[in-house]
Amino acid sequence: MTGGGRLKIIIVRHTQTGQNANRQYSGQQDIPLTHVGVKQAQSLRGLLAGEKIVEAFSSDLICAVQTARIVLAGRGINIVETKLLREVDVGIAAGFTREEVLERYCDPYCVSRYRSSNISRASRDRPSRTR
Repeated sequence: MTGGGRLKIIIVRHTQTGQNANRQYSGQQDIPLTHVGVKQAQSLRGLLAGEKIVEAFSSDLICAVQTARIVLAGRGINIVETKLLREVDVGIAAGFTREEVLERYCDPYCVSRYRSSNISRASRDRPSRTR
């Protein structure tokens, strides 16, 4: 950066996918935006219209690429797509809601403890399993 200017970094998460709408974990599944997600990205394009953006980086997953392309449409900005910006891999939880993950993969003690607390993730305070 030259001229003593300040660098401003704008971070945008992808807009709505079907799994987001259904409160399902998606992880690294390559899923497109919903109609609502497209509208959200278009709205964000308007909000960022006055920002000077010189570079853009995106996960290589379609929901992130679609969001970036919509937000930056008509601005002539190259979008660098990279695996390094992918969401965390949620493994077997992909495609399921938190409740479904608890029901399928946690023992009854874990599920009842999770439901009766304000713990945001089932893995906290889970008793260790021995078999």
